[in-house]
Amino acid sequence: MCIGDVGSHNAEVIFKKFKFSPGLRFSVLLYNSQLNNIVSKQYVKYRVVSDFFEIIIQPSKKKAIFSYSLEPIKKKSLQDFRNIFELLLLFAESQQSVIFEVKREGLPSFESKILISGEVIDFSWGYQTCEFAIAICNELKVDFTKIMVTLDELINCQNSIEKMYKVLKEDISLIKVEFLINLDESSDEVGKKKTFTFFARTIIGSDIIGVCIGLSGTIEHINNNKYHLITEKRITGPAVQTNIDNGFNNETISDMLESFENSLRSTGSTTVRLL
Repeated sequence: MCIGDVGSHNAEVIFKKFKFSPGLRFSVLLYNSQLNNIVSKQYVKYRVVSDFFEIIIQPSKKKAIFSYSLEPIKKKSLQDFRNIFELLLLFAESQQSVIFEVKREGLPSFESKILISGEVIDFSWGYQTCEFAIAICNELKVDFTKIMVTLDELINCQNSIEKMYKVLKEDISLIKVEFLINLDESSDEVGKKKTFTFFARTIIGSDIIGVCIGLSGTIEHINNNKYHLITEKRITGPAVQTNIDNGFNNETISDMLESFENSLRSTGSTTVRLL
């Protein structure tokens, strides 16, 4: 491998499980030391650096060593975190060795197998959390490429993000709403169609994303004065996004739900707000 001039150069690294897989692509800096012009070819090394990992390449041995570092409070894009978690999963699934290729414009590419130094930590939770967060953004038409997060924020909000994902994407047949009805009113409620409304929200990085949700279905008796809604339809209302420092006050949420419920009632729905 020859990268040309001494110093740092913009390049691209592609990791893949099999030779003809599409692969995961990362923009990197490729470093060529002055020592490479002096030492024997067998000692020539190159260094590849990204925000998440470093690779030391020894071309004469067709060998490369990969190491990574995820800083808890360093802000990066949601997509960047998703990609590095997917890469670490690739190493784990491939028993630590994957194919990688370094490309720099105008020069031949270098391809080899690469080993990860040390134990591969299980970051499947991180990959899944990022996938949930991106799906939430896509569903609510929020630009996920502009959302910045830290590792600590993903850890702290993973349960909230998963719950929000289920609210938006869960099979509606699995969604049950249970409630109590006074006995003197119960006989009139069984079999009725109602739409239960509520405001769902989650924190992703420094952003709070919220949305009005309606669950429409038929009321069914469970026992005594306990009932539940057999959900037949999910209605997604207006979504909002704000910085965590601003948040949503109760008045804003109430106004949003009132507007949402008015639109549902205009179509003949009977609405019940969940607190």
